[in-house]
Amino acid sequence: MRNVDVVPCHPEWPQLFVTRALTPREWERVRKLRQHYFFDKIPAEDPYTWTFDHQDHLHYLLYQGGEIVGYLHLQLWEKSRAALRIIVIDKEHQGCGLGKKFLTDAERWLQEKGVRQLHVQSTPEAVSFYLKQGYHDMPFNDPEEHGTDSQDRELGKILS
Repeated sequence: MRNVDVVPCHPEWPQLFVTRALTPREWERVRKLRQHYFFDKIPAEDPYTWTFDHQDHLHYLLYQGGEIVGYLHLQLWEKSRAALRIIVIDKEHQGCGLGKKFLTDAERWLQEKGVRQLHVQSTPEAVSFYLKQGYHDMPFNDPEEHGTDSQDRELGKILS
């Protein structure tokens, strides 16, 4: 993905940029974000760390200067489809449009790579975020048939 072209929410904030997780420091931050925002709620240890080394799973970080403020996990599927597995903005940076900008950049990058549909299984708390970004009810149809939480809502977006 390219750098995210945004106006910072706060005048002192440096420009944002996106990069794939590569360094041990970045992978440690990925682990902490995933565990804190998703798996601690179950509670369970993150069972999907195997995706860190899988070619169809992409893990991106949103930086603000030298600080990691967001994380995004995409899974590439066949037939020009992909799944947004996780997107999170750290709590102290939420509410000023960073999630929207991060998601929009991911959608643009996927579209450039030929992906035409992006699917998500949304928690009830996040449904309004996705609806505001143009997502609508769409079957998830996970080719790997991973289980899902019965409260999650299957949403998707045609990237065109």
